[in-house]
Amino acid sequence: MRLKNLNKIKKVAIRNSLIILIGVCIICLFSKTTFSYEKLTYKKIYASDGDTIWSIATEEKQNNEYYDDFSIREIVFDIKEKNQLNNSELKIGQELFIPTY
Repeated sequence: MRLKNLNKIKKVAIRNSLIILIGVCIICLFSKTTFSYEKLTYKKIYASDGDTIWSIATEEKQNNEYYDDFSIREIVFDIKEKNQLNNSELKIGQELFIPTY
């Protein structure tokens, strides 16, 4: 009788372990978090005569892998946010930090 109970407990423990393992695997598969590590750095640029946030964002969209999945408007917002700009006005020589990989 005691051996029967022990076998039953082992089966339940194995079943529960498998359920937990399958749950963890499913969470890992469908998680949007990437396990690869890409170090985010910032490059420094200086505004030239005629530069606008929009023109800089357009150039970054074409040449900066960090902004691959962004729209131009999102890039403009991101640049303004990262540089704590209240508006889109730039001064010649103004330093801007642009995220990049």
